[in-house]
Amino acid sequence: MTSNEYMVDSYSDLILNTDRLAMRWFSMDDAPRVAEICNNANLYRTLLLLPFPYLISDAETWLKSQYEGRLCGKMYDFAATIKNDAGDPGLLIGCVGIKPDYVHNNASIGFWFDEAHWGNGYCTEAAHAVLRFAFKTLGLHRVFAGHFAGNEASARVQKKIGMSFEGVQREHFRKNNEYIDDCMYSILENEFDENMYTR
Repeated sequence: MTSNEYMVDSYSDLILNTDRLAMRWFSMDDAPRVAEICNNANLYRTLLLLPFPYLISDAETWLKSQYEGRLCGKMYDFAATIKNDAGDPGLLIGCVGIKPDYVHNNASIGFWFDEAHWGNGYCTEAAHAVLRFAFKTLGLHRVFAGHFAGNEASARVQKKIGMSFEGVQREHFRKNNEYIDDCMYSILENEFDENMYTR
């Protein structure tokens, strides 16, 4: 399997549905909402590459790059939206994305969510749906993730979707002139419970 297999936008109409969420692709129209969510100091502290302050121009740059990445199979970033009364995508509340490595048949997974919706299980539900996409649609063998030491909310999400703790890369990242440990998790395809959230 290579990324060339995914260079045609085969998944242009794809929506991942869970009990409460509809996971769609981002569009440039999402730039103001992405900027609204990401211009948050608490979110900034948990993510390595997020700029702060976060401007609409930052959102537009990111949206363009993730669209181009999807077209060539290098990344798949899903917009997590709360379903409206008709069951269609509604309010955008976050993102879950994966970056496949087709040589080794694995991918990294990451996520960010609007602080106003933290603590409601949305991130866990959305991340599980994207794991299912990784294993059942892309046919990957392993998905891995990490979080900054001290980010217990992210650790809980990774555990709840079935990932196993693998260890700590000590002082692996540097952010704001401070070295930060990277806590690593992973899950294999045969460990994935596809019926946990996705219907």
